[in-house]
Amino acid sequence: MEIVKNVSDSKNTVEIQGRSIDVPNYRMMFYKTEWLKIYTPIVELAKIQIRMNFIKKQIDIRTCDLTEDTSFLNRTEQFLKAINLGFSIEDSLSILKFADVFLDNFNIHEVKILKNLHIERAIGRMIGRDGKTKTTIESLSRCKSLIKDANIFLLGPIENTRIAKDSYCRLIMGSQPGTIYNRLRNIRTKIKDTCGSIQTIYNELEKKQ
Repeated sequence: MEIVKNVSDSKNTVEIQGRSIDVPNYRMMFYKTEWLKIYTPIVELAKIQIRMNFIKKQIDIRTCDLTEDTSFLNRTEQFLKAINLGFSIEDSLSILKFADVFLDNFNIHEVKILKNLHIERAIGRMIGRDGKTKTTIESLSRCKSLIKDANIFLLGPIENTRIAKDSYCRLIMGSQPGTIYNRLRNIRTKIKDTCGSIQTIYNELEKKQ
């Protein structure tokens, strides 16, 4: 829900925009224990006001006279949604720090209609033994991902999420992990030859920490 209202003072009129983000029951305790880590970058980086509404189980955010860029309202909403999904605070922070980082998602059935055990096998191919396939795709595409039932959520720049999505789609269609790894390595090599290196948000985050 978005709320827009005008607040006037003696000098000018400031348009206040606000939104409320629902918090799933299973994430409420996480917000309570990690609240300082969550609200601090929102206030300091985005200059967005924030409060937790425990009764409605919502987080209210709004712009204020200190907000320099109103696009941060949407980015803050995406940051909180990423945390709701299960992305770590550190990875989700990239949405606030970099304007070209987004959340994306798709469903297995958008790629191929599967039922029963075939869905489980497709999920198994995407995750791999001990999570190896998923970890390798994240490493080579420089894009974070979450696999929840038949839904795949991606966090990263558009080009990186496109590469990761293509890899997961090929696995859903039945490709073997080894084939996907080789394809990803070839893509990275081509991008290096063209642009110098594949764009990554995580190397930059590591430098700043």
